[in-house]
Amino acid sequence: MLPVSVCLVLGVGFVVRHLLYRNGQPYAQYFLPGLLLKIIGAVLFCAIYRFYYPGGDTTVYYDHATILYNHFFENPARIWEIWRAAAGTETMQTAYITEQMPFYYSENTYMVIRIAALLGLFSGNSFWATSVFFAALGFTGAWAMYRVFTSWYPQLYRSMALVVFALPSVVFWGSGLMKDTIALGCLGWLLYALNNLFIQKKHLLISAALALLTAYLIGELKAYIAVGFAPAVIWWVIASNLSMLPDTRLRAFAVILGLVGLGFYAYLFSNNLAALFMKFFGKFVEMAIGFQSWHGFLYEQQGQSGYSLGEMTFTPLGILSKFPAAVNVALFRPYLFEANSPVVLITAIESTFMLFFTVYILLKVGILRTLRLVFTNPEIALCFWFSIIFAFAVGFSSYNFGALARYKIPCLPFYAAMLFMVLHRHRLACAANLPHPAAKAPVAG
Repeated sequence: MLPVSVCLVLGVGFVVRHLLYRNGQPYAQYFLPGLLLKIIGAVLFCAIYRFYYPGGDTTVYYDHATILYNHFFENPARIWEIWRAAAGTETMQTAYITEQMPFYYSENTYMVIRIAALLGLFSGNSFWATSVFFAALGFTGAWAMYRVFTSWYPQLYRSMALVVFALPSVVFWGSGLMKDTIALGCLGWLLYALNNLFIQKKHLLISAALALLTAYLIGELKAYIAVGFAPAVIWWVIASNLSMLPDTRLRAFAVILGLVGLGFYAYLFSNNLAALFMKFFGKFVEMAIGFQSWHGFLYEQQGQSGYSLGEMTFTPLGILSKFPAAVNVALFRPYLFEANSPVVLITAIESTFMLFFTVYILLKVGILRTLRLVFTNPEIALCFWFSIIFAFAVGFSSYNFGALARYKIPCLPFYAAMLFMVLHRHRLACAANLPHPAAKAPVAG
């Protein structure tokens, strides 16, 4: 079924590209190559988890989907009842099936099983073919993300194709039968919907529905992505709409009004906000302790590729003190000398290139100019804040390079795109001999 699924996905991709992009748009040339890279990533992912690292979550998802697939042909109505039920729901009629699936009892894992079982009906329940279909679904979100980036910076369509489609970690970890593939695809569609809603202000009803759906799916699959994305989006939306006001005094008034309103809101709901913060902080600490303890045990007892951020104090100030180290480990580690397996070595090479590119940008543009660009360009700010906040969260909690390589993939396209945007702004300013490169980028129609 693998050759059939690959031909089917590429054939549909060819038709879609021909129907949607007949006018020779320069970015359209990356549609099929981007899709092909996703398929290659899915095949490599399957090969690794079939022959090199047998087992893993992807195997469990597939095994659970196989249970639903096999019973479907015996009793379709019962499987439909299980498929649409909330995770963990059991009846006398369904318990003999659901008790075979440990991942059934958590919504964020059962959602993947639902999708895999549904796609299995079209793939003959082939592990390889189902993974290819997962990759195709993930690609739709990657393409949506790419279209947003190229609408902000049409001249960077080549660079944006590189950061969205060709980063090794994203190709590998974001293409298989995993939560990460669906969550990353949903993130791309969420960005696309929000850009339509708040920036381009078009297709409002469809975009609102798409934003709600993808935000819900991300919240169910990987809620920490939504937590990191929300503040960056708020900054982006407010800054973008403020920049559209024609008068500086109007912009200043809007900022003051917003700050006053925010302060009034915080005053009225201070108790609820404090309780909400402590609840979130407590869950974050609990998750971090769990990950750090387990991955630290694997590092010490089984020699897996772990890391440490030093002595840890689980207080707000103690956690914030690890901010630089956590961001560094997520974006720029493992270093080459820390790689102890082929998979980690690939991640180390990618991280090394990311480190060198970052240093090049800072030397070329300058630290102060780079920060000025971040704070004066809403699109760059969105990419910067999301990638930094997210990198801190996963770098602080993972404590294992193998797990970190998978957890960090949502922020990598945004961080790399931010670097290219900063470099592009700098080059435009140099070409125009402008001392303050803060003008808004041209937006494609």
